[in-house]
Amino acid sequence: MSNSKKGQASLEFVVMFVFIMVFFAVTLSSIMDHRSFLQSHQESVEGVRIADRIGYELDMVLAKGDGFYRNFRIPETVDGHEYSVEIIGGEIVVRWRGRTVFSSTSAQTVNGSITGGENFLRNNEGVIEVVE
Repeated sequence: MSNSKKGQASLEFVVMFVFIMVFFAVTLSSIMDHRSFLQSHQESVEGVRIADRIGYELDMVLAKGDGFYRNFRIPETVDGHEYSVEIIGGEIVVRWRGRTVFSSTSAQTVNGSITGGENFLRNNEGVIEVVE
């Protein structure tokens, strides 16, 4: 085999190797982006589930009338991260790691704070009280 053919074969090998490496890098990057998106989506679903559960529990206590009480449990974290809950005029806001999800409730007045873990709710003449 002549030297020019050996050089051409080596060059073709290097070009093919670089092409394959670029292909794998692009594929790996795409897979990592998709995985990150799925994890972010799962966190959002979990946050919405918590907000909707709080809305359901508040609506249940409100609908049952004065004197009704109920305790319920919600997760203490969203995918391992602490979160906060605010209830403002019928809107439930759950926040964690710079993310926010919303839900709604018929309860216009809620006194106290709902936290991750066990919560005890009481209807006091249409005002929902979170008893600690």
